[in-house]
Amino acid sequence: MVSKVESGFLAKLDKARGLVSMCSEFYNFNPPGLEENPEAMNKIIGRLHDSYISEMGLIDQYQDAVDIRLKAYKFEENSIEELCVPISNTSQAFLGKDSSGFKTINNFIKKIRASKLVKVTIDPNQSDSQNAISNAEKTFEAMLELFAGLVNTLAQFSIYKPSRNDLKVENLKAFIDKVSGLNKSVVSSYNDLSSTRTKRKILYEELKSRIQKIKSYVKSNYGITSDEYNMIKGIRV
Repeated sequence: MVSKVESGFLAKLDKARGLVSMCSEFYNFNPPGLEENPEAMNKIIGRLHDSYISEMGLIDQYQDAVDIRLKAYKFEENSIEELCVPISNTSQAFLGKDSSGFKTINNFIKKIRASKLVKVTIDPNQSDSQNAISNAEKTFEAMLELFAGLVNTLAQFSIYKPSRNDLKVENLKAFIDKVSGLNKSVVSSYNDLSSTRTKRKILYEELKSRIQKIKSYVKSNYGITSDEYNMIKGIRV
């Protein structure tokens, strides 16, 4: 199903196609620039269409990567936040509630729980803020760094030997590597999206420039009161 945002942009491209189609029927339509001839215009419109559809797909990929990553941090049973409780209970049992080691571990857990993760949703209809994306990523990186500090602290105590596999130091370290990979996947997905969006915007500006040149040519060649000019002058893309 095509979204309102997609249909809005595709409608603009349809207007551009309609303008090109009308101009191609004008008697002796021969714009001075090769880029403004019907064949070249239809080509750039087609490229814009494909680029926009690709961008929509990359937005979905980015949001999927964000959602998968978020589950590794919270909500899921074996997420960072959810692991904090059994880690706290287990380390207390092995180290003792009043030990300096448990207090250090508990401080890490408090900081993790106090962390505020920021999730950014890409709006296809708006220019997303690079700073907002960057700041959001820092919140995830900071929380993972705290969790890594927690695990490294646990690794210092040879008496910490939990029976649960997911609480063992080696498995916690493997989990950190996995989450780090999810962070990289989010960044990579966003970079792909940003690159595609930038190229599409540049191409879109080129299309608008060409259309304006066509209007100027029609106005000059056929006259400001001509039927030809009146047919296309109000078309906006």
